[in-house]
Amino acid sequence: MLKMKNILPVFVVLLFLGVASTAFGQISCNMASTPVSRDSSTGLTEPAGDITFQCNQTGTTNSGSGATVTVSYGIPITNDTLTPTVAQGYANPKPITVNNTLAAGCPAPLSVTVSNASGSVVIQMGAIGTGVIGFSCNYTLTGVLLGLANASATSVVATVSVSPGNNLLITAGQNTPTVVTSVLAPIVPAGAVLKTGPALIPTTGASGSFTQTFSIAVTENYIDMYRDKSNVNGGGFNSGAASNGTQLLFTFSGIPTGASLGSAGTPCGATITNGSALTLTSGTITSVAPTAVVEVATLSTASLTAVDTITFTCTLFSNGTATLPLTAGSVTATVSLAPIGTAFSSTGTVLNNPATTGQIPRYTGPSFGPFTVLNIIPLTTHMLFPYVAVGNGYDTGLVIANTTADPYGAKTGGSQPLAGPVTIAFYPSGGTPFCVSTGAGAAAVSGITSCATVTAGVGLTSGNVASGSSYVVLASQLFAQATGAPAVFTGYAFAIAGFPFAHPTGFVACHV
Repeated sequence: MLKMKNILPVFVVLLFLGVASTAFGQISCNMASTPVSRDSSTGLTEPAGDITFQCNQTGTTNSGSGATVTVSYGIPITNDTLTPTVAQGYANPKPITVNNTLAAGCPAPLSVTVSNASGSVVIQMGAIGTGVIGFSCNYTLTGVLLGLANASATSVVATVSVSPGNNLLITAGQNTPTVVTSVLAPIVPAGAVLKTGPALIPTTGASGSFTQTFSIAVTENYIDMYRDKSNVNGGGFNSGAASNGTQLLFTFSGIPTGASLGSAGTPCGATITNGSALTLTSGTITSVAPTAVVEVATLSTASLTAVDTITFTCTLFSNGTATLPLTAGSVTATVSLAPIGTAFSSTGTVLNNPATTGQIPRYTGPSFGPFTVLNIIPLTTHMLFPYVAVGNGYDTGLVIANTTADPYGAKTGGSQPLAGPVTIAFYPSGGTPFCVSTGAGAAAVSGITSCATVTAGVGLTSGNVASGSSYVVLASQLFAQATGAPAVFTGYAFAIAGFPFAHPTGFVACHV
C-alpha cells in the first residue's frame, strides 16, 4: 500500500497544473500519441510512436517566445534531426522532426535538440496564438528511434514537461503518452530449430546414397518482426526510412577446406512461410566464406498479420578440391538476428553510415546454436579380437553386428541404415599374417597382398552384413577358405567393417 507522503506530491503537482491551465493558461495543449504496437527488445533503432500536441488558445494572450517543451523517453535515442536521410543512403528520409500546422499563429519551433544518451528531445517554441479564443495549432513530434537493447522495457511511456512563465501549458494528466505499446523478444529460443537433417557425408566424399540436405527454421515471435526496408502497403521498417530489411546471419564452422555447402548450380537458399524466396548474399558457403545473410527483401514475402518462419536450406555438399578421404567430424551453424551492431559510435555519436555500422534496423542479436547441420562419418569400423585360437581342440567364434539401424544413437550420431562387407586379418604368434573378406568393396589390409573371398558363416547377403544383422562365423570356417591359414593357430585378429557403428564379440570354445 502506498504511503500518503508518496502520493501527496503527485497530487499537488496535478492540482497545480489543473488550476494553472484554467486560471492562467492562454495556450493549453492537449496531447495524443499514435503508439507503435510492437518493438524488438534487442533492437537498436526501434521506432517510437508520434506525439501530437493540439494547442488551443483559452485567452486573448498569446504564449511567449522561448517556451521549452522537453519530451523524455527514458531510453537512448539512436538518431537525430539529421538522420536518416536519402542523401545518407537510407531508403526514405525520416529524421526527428516537429511538424506544425501551416497557419498564421502556428510558427515552426525555433529549434529541436536531441540528447541521445539520456533519451530526450527539447523543443524550443516561438510565440503561439492569434489573440482569438478558440484558435488551435497542431504540433507532431515524429521520427524518434530508440535503442531498446538492454533497456529491460516492456513498453515505452514518454514524459512531457514545459517550462513555466510563457503562457504555454500541457493539459493536466496528459503528459505521459505511450509511444510503444509492447517491447517483445524478436525470436524466442524455441523459434530457431534444425528442421531437417543433419546431412550425412562419408569420409570418402559426397555420395548419392546419403542425404545431403539440412534446413534451419527461424520463427519470429510476433507478427510484424520480419519487415522489408520499403514501405509498400505500409509494411516497411520505420515507414521505409531504413537501409535494409530484417536479416538473419548464418555462420558455419567445420566445412572442410576446398569443400562447400551448395554450389553455383545448386545453391543454398531461403524461403519464408508462403514459399517466397528471400534474398541471400551467397548460396555457396565455404571455410573461407562461411557466412550467408538472408534478408526480407520485399513486403510481398512477409505477412504483417501472421507469424512467419524463415527456412534456410542446403541440398548439396560439394567435395570441390577437398582432400579425400575427409576428416570425420561435424559442420555446425549459428544463426543471429541481423545486422548486429551498436547503438552509438565509440565517441557516443549517432551512427549514420548505412553501409557499415549505421544500418536501420540493427540489433544486438539474439543468436542461436550451434546446430549440427552435417556429419562427416567414416564408412568403416576397426575392431580387435585380442585372442583367437584354432586347432588342438579349440575354435573361436567371431560375431560382428551392424547396428546402423539401432534406435539408441547410430542415427542420431549421424548414420543411416547401411550394409557393407567385412575384412578379417589374422596375426599368428610368430607366423605370417593372412586375411579374408566377405565381398566386393571390402577394405584392404596394409602389409597383406590379397585377401581370400569367403562365404562361410551366417548373416551375409551378397557378401554384405545388412543393417540390423549380425555376421556369425567360426574361425575354423574362415581358415578352410583362406589362403595361407595354418592348421593350428593362436594369435589375434583385426576386423574392418565397411559400415559405421559395427560392434564385435568373440569367444574361444573347447571341443572334444
